[in-house]
Amino acid sequence: MKYYCTMFTFICCCVLTVSATAQEFDSLTVKARDNADNAGVAGATVKLLDDSGNLVDEVTTDENGNAGFSFSTSSIGNNVAYTTGLGEPYPNPFTSHTTLPISLRSPARLTGAVYDLLGRELASVEGDLGIGSHSFDLDLSGVPAGLYLFHLSSGGKEIGSIRLNHSGSGANGNVNLHILRGAGTPPAADKPAIPGTFSLVISHPNYKTVTESDITIEGRSVRFIMMTRVELIPEFGTDQNRVFTVIADARSGLDVPRDLEFNPVHPEQLWVVNRAFDGTVTYWNPGTAEMTSLRVRDLYANHFMEEVSAIAFSETELFATSQESVNTYDGQLPGGNNFMGPALWTADTAIYSKDGLEDWGELGSHLDMLHASPNGMGIAHDHDNAYWYADGFGGNIVYYDFQQDHGPGHDNHRDGIIRRYVDARIQRLPNVPSHMILDKESGWLYICDPGNRRVTRLNTKTGSYSGSGETFFPDYEEVFEFSTYTGATYEVFANSNLSHPSGIALHNGRIFVTDNETGEIIAYNLTGKELNRISTNAQSIMGIEIGPDGKIWYVDAEANQVVRIDVKDVGD
Repeated sequence: MKYYCTMFTFICCCVLTVSATAQEFDSLTVKARDNADNAGVAGATVKLLDDSGNLVDEVTTDENGNAGFSFSTSSIGNNVAYTTGLGEPYPNPFTSHTTLPISLRSPARLTGAVYDLLGRELASVEGDLGIGSHSFDLDLSGVPAGLYLFHLSSGGKEIGSIRLNHSGSGANGNVNLHILRGAGTPPAADKPAIPGTFSLVISHPNYKTVTESDITIEGRSVRFIMMTRVELIPEFGTDQNRVFTVIADARSGLDVPRDLEFNPVHPEQLWVVNRAFDGTVTYWNPGTAEMTSLRVRDLYANHFMEEVSAIAFSETELFATSQESVNTYDGQLPGGNNFMGPALWTADTAIYSKDGLEDWGELGSHLDMLHASPNGMGIAHDHDNAYWYADGFGGNIVYYDFQQDHGPGHDNHRDGIIRRYVDARIQRLPNVPSHMILDKESGWLYICDPGNRRVTRLNTKTGSYSGSGETFFPDYEEVFEFSTYTGATYEVFANSNLSHPSGIALHNGRIFVTDNETGEIIAYNLTGKELNRISTNAQSIMGIEIGPDGKIWYVDAEANQVVRIDVKDVGD
């Protein structure tokens, strides 16, 4: 038995494919159950499809979550309208004989009848037909010329009607009507044979299917479909009104974009960090006709922004970046020297990317950089010039506080604070950033951990000093504090149905996570309960941001795109 489940926002569908024969069971009961309390899920639509994907029957679960199908002759006949094709008569007009072709995708008992325009039945015929092509043969040579109607039905339910244009000159005699059987699958002696395989498609506005099990009792099969409730997420919209709008691509300078964030001081600015050229592209008024952009690579980006993986703004125009590098200076130092960590910058374009101005140092426009953490995979702002950092080399979460920055191009780091939280373990997955977001109200730091296929969280209000820090650079750098912290509360936030979680955002009490492997965006509440998920067309989705407009923005590193999810009003 193969089981496929695809969940779409607001309309969730599951396809269950089962191999069966008529002798294995003669009825099927579907029992939809809430995974939380085993209560019946009423109002689920259950469709029965044949092995060609054609609809055979459609049932809605009752108040107890049950829906039933019977494979008896009468049942299949009652549902034959879904699987019968009624062709046009040929010839038409005709002088005496005409033929009406039919095709069946399920065996059925069919009734054909001819009526005059006063509604009087002139002839009828009934027969059991198997899968395939058949036809009705009509002889109207015995009746006057005129218009007549042919009705096709099954079990008292009409399938279709055809107008017959008889041009002959018969008297008020008889109409002869009989069935011409084709070479299709013949019906069994007692009842029609069902297809060798069939499928169930289960959908519900507020549920998705998670598991299934089945039992068979004396020819009667029961399918238990366990479902979990999902919520309509306003930022997701629905399949009917969700639009993925490409805001920017390689033509405006994007080259392996891995993260994005709006400038809190100037929310009309969207900043995107790009790994391929160790720099940024800034967009003014993104998504509008007035959008402009600026691509920047600092003169010393081969160290201070080498293999940039993430960006995080403070409440001011300052921002920090993480770098997935062991410091090779863009390949000039094979093997690197592990002298890496977060870098601090300003979004003031009068300073950022400029070099050699009065009172500047000789190291480009960066404002500060602390070290001891090669292969930085993610970064989140805490307060002032303090940030949380995902150290992919050491496999820890590290707290960095630049305190007072040293100014553009200088290298005085003596006031820096570095605290390694050794209990907060992560596993680096090369080329997939571990983005983070801090809930500043609660103190929980939410962390994507793609190497372990999970999202974790660290209570930043817990933990205490337990000793000096560990450096991966041979020569210790003098800083104000370099320490190890232990005893912090660190726990798994979500790890079900996750492949490579990468991007993360917090908005209106919900956590949004991107899955780099599947291209999905998953919404959780703050306890880690999955609320809903949607699929995107992203080839390599990474950073995600909730914009000032309340909409979801994300980057696709492989397609070199910034994409916004728009939820259109009906009629737009």
